[in-house]
Amino acid sequence: MDDSEWKGREKIELEEYLERRSRLSNEASEFRCPDSCPRYGCKDPELRVPVTLMDLLLQSWTIKSKPSDIYQRSYKTGWSPRNETPWVGLLTVELKKPCGFLREEWCEVYPARPIGCAQFPEAWFLWPSENPPSLNRDRLPNYPCLKRSPPISRTRKKHLATLSEMAAQEQWLSDFFLFGFSPFYLDLRNLVEGLVQMGKHRSLVSDRIDPAVPHVIPYRLVEELLQVKLDRAGITGQILKKVASLDRVEGRASFFESKAVTDEMRKSRSCNDVFLFHRLEEDTLQSHLVARGEVCSREKVKVSIEGKDNGRQRKAKRAQVQRSSSGLLLQKSRQE
Repeated sequence: MDDSEWKGREKIELEEYLERRSRLSNEASEFRCPDSCPRYGCKDPELRVPVTLMDLLLQSWTIKSKPSDIYQRSYKTGWSPRNETPWVGLLTVELKKPCGFLREEWCEVYPARPIGCAQFPEAWFLWPSENPPSLNRDRLPNYPCLKRSPPISRTRKKHLATLSEMAAQEQWLSDFFLFGFSPFYLDLRNLVEGLVQMGKHRSLVSDRIDPAVPHVIPYRLVEELLQVKLDRAGITGQILKKVASLDRVEGRASFFESKAVTDEMRKSRSCNDVFLFHRLEEDTLQSHLVARGEVCSREKVKVSIEGKDNGRQRKAKRAQVQRSSSGLLLQKSRQE
């Protein structure tokens, strides 16, 4: 199979995947945004909505716009803290607020809305222990959709479980494509003092706050400082360059080709020796080996799928090795 045939096959498989995901997002759902809701979730800047590059491609496919144009209009880089470790979280792509797809009170891409939006609020009621801190009920007191659960059929529950797994796989794929590593954890503990001082200077933070808790500092301050650091480190430019490659058929085919690799990465995460956090220090990106954990390196994944000898996986492994020099390479590592 030559390269043109391979890209054609990947294009078909990508479109089939996007069709299935759109169907699962909407099928058997009885939830509708209440007319009385002023669309808090679409407008509230403190409610972060992480998105994946599959979201971007599905929206591009639906409204016939280039991925790079949609990204510039509606997406931005962000940061999602982990429940377990304050000030350590995923470097993410997320929706700008108010959402760029909001047209008056309606979503321009509702059938192709981000996978996180497609699960909300049904998954919020089904699996409350898995909700991120930003979806704490106390932080969302005015949301009418959270007053009581909508009807959720058995079929819908199965779809939501499938969407949840797809979302996790897509996050790994997006991180790997953008940064060359999955998952891409960013440790902001070295920036906390600066954030607190910014907040106090602007009278946005109390003198008695506990800086160990991220949510006491307005997210817009975190976002502002993070964006400056990402720009100076050249990461913003790298992300935009990667996104622009999705405007081309071969770029989209290469992206989707990596899915076999990153899906295997999630399955193989127990094989890893170290847990990598990344920090922005002196305007460079640095990696820190902190503990045995759940981060999978490219080389371990390559070994784990050795022996599976069909054409797609050979292509995926070659693409994986080629990309190892084109991601955001870590400039320094040290054992903490």
